[in-house]
Amino acid sequence: MNRKTFFWSVLLGAVLGQSLAMWLAPKYLVWYFVPPAPTGFDCTPPIAWALSRMQVALLVGIAAGAIGGVALSWAFTSKRNKGSDLLMR
Repeated sequence: MNRKTFFWSVLLGAVLGQSLAMWLAPKYLVWYFVPPAPTGFDCTPPIAWALSRMQVALLVGIAAGAIGGVALSWAFTSKRNKGSDLLMR
């Protein structure tokens, strides 16, 4: 396995692991912190709402980062290709 394949494998595994953790962890936290005995007040619905909003914010962040990364990559690649195109002539 060369370095490039290793790098992309690590990156893909990290993205998949982070995506699973982002999606499953808030649901686990809501399930784990439900009190076993009834109390005078129940914070479960507000916590569930806040964690679902956090999931949406994380998904928006991932999408914005992906779009920004592609845009930056395209900008730097097109500049590099224009410079090499001029050198080839």
